[in-house]
Amino acid sequence: QDKSVKLIALTHVPTNGGLVNPAAAVGALAKQYQVLYLLDACQSVGQMPIDVNALNCDMLSATARKFLRGPRGIGFLYVRTASLSRLNEPYQMDGYGAAWSG
Repeated sequence: QDKSVKLIALTHVPTNGGLVNPAAAVGALAKQYQVLYLLDACQSVGQMPIDVNALNCDMLSATARKFLRGPRGIGFLYVRTASLSRLNEPYQMDGYGAAWSG
């Protein structure tokens, strides 16, 4: 096992072309090798069923402005509770999205 691999980041559905990446299979490998797994689901959330447990992702990011039909600038980041201890505190906030109270 290569301990230098810290994170696998995958785009679930790229913007063009219709490709749907094998996110669950990648998640199974990430889980097997205990590597954090971030799934970019901007194009898939709201367009297809998303189950973070079936996908085995530690983190999932998405925007609301596409298939959720939300306003521009709104999105979310899901982080699995069990993965929180493996992450570092944010070292710098942009200060534009919301006030940091922590």
